[in-house]
Amino acid sequence: MPSTWFTAERLKFIALLAAVFALAVMVCIFGFSAQDAVMSDRSSALIVDRIIRLVVSEYDTLSAAQQKSIYADVNYYTRRFAHLFEYACLGGFSAIAVYCARRARGGKDGPSAGDYGTAAAAALVIGVLYAATDELHQRFSAGRNAVPADVAIDGVGVLLGIAAATALVWAFRQPFFRQVRNYLIVGFTVFFIDYALLYVFTEFCGMWYLASAACSFMISTLFNYFASMRYVFKGKEEYSRRKEMTLFYLLAGVGLAIDVALMWVTVEKIGLHYMLAKIFVMVVVMTWNFVSRKMFLEQKEAK
Repeated sequence: MPSTWFTAERLKFIALLAAVFALAVMVCIFGFSAQDAVMSDRSSALIVDRIIRLVVSEYDTLSAAQQKSIYADVNYYTRRFAHLFEYACLGGFSAIAVYCARRARGGKDGPSAGDYGTAAAAALVIGVLYAATDELHQRFSAGRNAVPADVAIDGVGVLLGIAAATALVWAFRQPFFRQVRNYLIVGFTVFFIDYALLYVFTEFCGMWYLASAACSFMISTLFNYFASMRYVFKGKEEYSRRKEMTLFYLLAGVGLAIDVALMWVTVEKIGLHYMLAKIFVMVVVMTWNFVSRKMFLEQKEAK
């Protein structure tokens, strides 16, 4: 995909979308900070308890003192990770919004160090200032107080998000990652189709979730074939359409086996809800699909 894909109109749209996501993260953070101490502890307890039971299988057989100690440790690190993750998202979305807005307004052929630097500086200021006001906000929630150290942790999260966003923007401008970008666009479209069909088959048609997963996977693969071979991969010249489609479905069949096996493990053995498990499974299967199609279906460029 040529660099002209990043037209001013598309950059403005991406900037607006990233800004909306950044604001959504701010609203979520505000909502969590508005909770009183009891409600906040209750919310985190649900997550902490699930993590402990996934990691410490013998938790119920431990003494009360041991359980209390484990819970305190997991709760502490879970809350710190939540802070990092929230502010990494805020920093990343803010950096992308500023970068794309600056590029759209400037109309330059390529990015400069100043584009990245300005976006990073603006995102850092936005993130750290919001972290400081968020801690101040918590002082007005019953049973909670401001913790200056959390601002530092949030700042680290903002920096991580900025670094990830900068790497993402740079990567998407490279030839290989342009292909990955197109694959992700097609892949997430396919995932939406697959996800929607899974829900419809299971909830409305009364099918067993594994049968639903298999049916939705096979239907979405048909769309995946035509979209992938048109927008992502350049098919081998020696392959006929029939041979190409057959191989595509064979590779998809392996992906289906991975899909069903991981759905069974994550739902039956780990205990995740089938809709949540599908998200994890999707990442693994999408990785397999990209690597296998690139190896077996794509025309190799002459050196």
